[in-house]
Amino acid sequence: MRRRVIQRHHDRIKDEYGRLRIDPFRGDELAVLDDLTIPEAVALVQALAAAGDAAETTDPPTYEKAVLHLAKAWRQAQARAAQTEPQPLPDRPLELRARTPESGVPSTRRRPRPPIPKEQKCR
Repeated sequence: MRRRVIQRHHDRIKDEYGRLRIDPFRGDELAVLDDLTIPEAVALVQALAAAGDAAETTDPPTYEKAVLHLAKAWRQAQARAAQTEPQPLPDRPLELRARTPESGVPSTRRRPRPPIPKEQKCR
């Protein structure tokens, strides 16, 4: 019973962090949490790993301690991310972009797309 409560707390924090990672409107917060020069971000990553490792043990007190540490690290990381003001997108000078020799117009780099498979007839 106690382990399920601990697991729910662990899952809740992982879900909140996961939602933050996929929310396009919270990029400034994510930038802070991804910056491993910020102590709160490092503590969060370490706490996530420690709680994940402890979840695989059969020792409930170890798991509980790791999840409590994760909850504290998550609160501190959220507080740090909230302190950071949104940063404007940097303006890039045109000289940094690749130019095509013919036109002098910056070319856009695109990720290669996988080929579209040909349709096969069902027989």
